[in-house]
Amino acid sequence: APPGGTLIVLSDGEPDDLNPLTFDSNPSYQIVHLTFRPLARRDSTLSSYVPDLLERWEQPDSATVLLRVRPGLKWHDGRSVTAEDVVFTIERQKDPATASPRQQDVIAVESARAVDSATVEVKLNRTGPSTLNALLEVIPVPKHLLDSIPAERMRFARFGQEPVGNGLFRFGGWQKGQQVTVVANADAPEGRPALERVIMRLVPDPTARTTELLNGNGDMAKVAAHQRREVENAANVELHTAAQ
Repeated sequence: APPGGTLIVLSDGEPDDLNPLTFDSNPSYQIVHLTFRPLARRDSTLSSYVPDLLERWEQPDSATVLLRVRPGLKWHDGRSVTAEDVVFTIERQKDPATASPRQQDVIAVESARAVDSATVEVKLNRTGPSTLNALLEVIPVPKHLLDSIPAERMRFARFGQEPVGNGLFRFGGWQKGQQVTVVANADAPEGRPALERVIMRLVPDPTARTTELLNGNGDMAKVAAHQRREVENAANVELHTAAQ
């Protein structure tokens, strides 16, 4: 899609939930990562991490991690992202009552506390790079919108259908059984994204999905192996393969 245009992704499934604490599907993962920020994200080699919601992190000793929140970062409702949001998320994610599919990412956290508005001190009961990497995968949520919701009700919260993130795109709308739309966040510290919006359209049937793609009714889709030749022979489609 040209700069400022719309990217239409033809999806084989629909998100189950858009709350970073409770979602449990690949379509949800795609939308959550457009609208929220993990503490850090994998670099282009996929072997190490670079800051995202964080400005940086430090390890004064093997059992302590200091997380420094990126300055000037805001939730899409205008509130500043703070250390309290990070602490709240870690605590909710670790709480068994939340039943987060990513509870294991914070299982080694002994404690998390806000030292100041931009600094979180995390104490770990297990050390090593895999423990730190798991912690950096945490996707903070806004405490001011979710702290009134009991952990056991988190997956039923309205927030999961109408999320307020802090990422490059804002949640735009969800027509159940049809599509989810996200729109460019003009206030993103990196600058406005090149795309104006991304639409994830639900097309569960693989044959229909490929037909829609070849007819120009979508820009991106996962295709089945048996459809590879048909797609390769199409003049207007590029085929990219990835490891399972």
